[in-house]
Amino acid sequence: MMKFLLRALLCLPLGLLAACCANDACGCNDLLADSLYFQFDTSQFQANDIDTVYLARYSTSDSTRVIDSVQLTRRQLAVNATQLQTSKQLPSSFNTDGSIVILSNNAPFSPTTTGGKLSQYNYRLSVPEGNSRYGTAGKPQRRTVYTYRIRPIMIKGQYKANGCCTCYVNTRKTVVVRNNFLAVKNAFFDVTENNGEGGAGGQPVPILLHR
Repeated sequence: MMKFLLRALLCLPLGLLAACCANDACGCNDLLADSLYFQFDTSQFQANDIDTVYLARYSTSDSTRVIDSVQLTRRQLAVNATQLQTSKQLPSSFNTDGSIVILSNNAPFSPTTTGGKLSQYNYRLSVPEGNSRYGTAGKPQRRTVYTYRIRPIMIKGQYKANGCCTCYVNTRKTVVVRNNFLAVKNAFFDVTENNGEGGAGGQPVPILLHR
């Protein structure tokens, strides 16, 4: 009888833990934990300014060596953000109008092509002013290109377990953005989510880009 009671007492915590895990499926949503969010100031940028933007990735040891580059349309950005929101990787309050560029370990650059975390590279975001190639009387018009150099990126994170699941969380996320038009060329941003507890359920902290 005593042995039976001891076994019952030992099995009880295990049974409660199993029930907890069965009822609480792992939903880490940590694929975007290390992501950076760049939001265009729509009071300064017109819709046609950000209709198409360009993002390039560089080697940290050679700023002239372009590893990969992508062209991003506003429609693509809106669709991607909406899909991430639908899959609950982004909160319902996230802006999905296509004015935010999301830079993560997996997108918009494919990890199978370049590999590594986003902090292992430097980036350049280019925004040509307007869409028209011609000015008055059909004459070619030289467009201003707003350039944002994104480097260096510092990212720290760790895995945390709650007894049922082990999820990755971001604990530190900082970046320097250099704008070729602003008087203050270098701007340091600490965009760590939830005061060091980002990752699963973390609230994105967009970096506002001015002209």
